[in-house]
Amino acid sequence: MIQKAIFLYFLLVAGIAQAQKNQTDEQGRKQGYWEQTYSNGNIKYKGTFENDEPVGEFWHYDYRLNLVAKVNHLGNDSAKAILYHKGMVVAGEGLYINKEKSGEWTFYDRRGNISAKEHFKAGVRHGASRTYYLNGRVSRKTEFVEGIETGYRIDYNEEGNKIFEGNVVDGVYDGEVTFYHYNGKPKLKGEYRNAVRDGRWIVYDESGIPVKKLDYDLGQLPEGQTPAINNDSESR
Repeated sequence: MIQKAIFLYFLLVAGIAQAQKNQTDEQGRKQGYWEQTYSNGNIKYKGTFENDEPVGEFWHYDYRLNLVAKVNHLGNDSAKAILYHKGMVVAGEGLYINKEKSGEWTFYDRRGNISAKEHFKAGVRHGASRTYYLNGRVSRKTEFVEGIETGYRIDYNEEGNKIFEGNVVDGVYDGEVTFYHYNGKPKLKGEYRNAVRDGRWIVYDESGIPVKKLDYDLGQLPEGQTPAINNDSESR
């Protein structure tokens, strides 16, 4: 008899909770606890509304009920978010303002290692950017302006030695750049103008000693000069 009473009690509580969720007021504004579902019945998100505005923590899921994000709404159209890989491994964390990424975000790989730190403005990369190797060393330092790489870039190998440094404007090399051997010694140094090599370029051997000079004229070499062996895409 007692077990039956307990069972009926829980049925009653569940029924009340079901009746109290997904409520709107006389003006049609969402109020209280809400759950949105996919066509298969799985929860898409759950959280609390006040006068149609989300408040506090919301949980977001994919179609198969994998958690994809926890978003803590702070008011004033701002929210702190944690994004997830499958298996509840954190993929990223940072701030949203007006539903767009803002300020510094940290991103992680599926093993939980930091893969990048990026700054955002109105949802696009803007400001300092850092990417990392699995060993935790920085692989690239650069900057973005309104989603386009523009600033001073330095690339490193996994040992921490520089492999490239120079200025980038609108996503292409611009001005003086230096490529390095794996040991960190200079390999090739010169200037880019209008995205092509221009002016005097110096080639270095593995010990960093200059061994060759090349004179470019907007990407063209004088007859008889052979280009330096270097793949510019190594550092892009």
